[in-house]
Parts: sequence; C-alpha cells; structure tokens
Amino acid sequence: MTEAAVEHVDILIIGAGPVGMTLRLALAAASKGVPTVLLEQEPIAERDFTGGEATELWNALRRIARVATSYEELAASAAG
Repeated sequence: MTEAAVEHVDILIIGAGPVGMTLRLALAAASKGVPTVLLEQEPIAERDFTGGEATELWNALRRIARVATSYEELAASAAG
C-alpha cells in the first residue's frame, strides 16, 4: 500500500500483531488527519522487529491516534 492510498481510507486500524516499517505509512496518514486506531494488547517492544524504530513510530502514533486495548474498545473507537 502506498501513502497516497492510505490517505483515502475512512479509518486506519493498526492491529496487535508484529509491526514493522508500515507504521511510517500509518504515521503519515494520521498526521494528515486520517482517523487512526491502534490495538494495543501487548507492549510494542514485544512486537518490534526493527531494532526499536517501530517502537518510536508507534509511540509517535499513540500521541495522535486513538488507542484500544481490547476488541470491544476497537469496535467502539472504529464506530465513532
């Protein structure tokens, strides 16, 4: 997916699986106003396979995105 494509979504949801550099796209989109929700069920450091760069991006996203800690919270956040 490209940065231009991500900017045209209704909502961007970043799941609880392993994360990598796709967080750059998410941060760029969220910074431009795309509604973004992070599902955070376990610490980012346990899912970061980038040597810490994904943790930095995740933490930057946390400052501008909504954060859900369960699927119920995720559904509520995605609904509005």
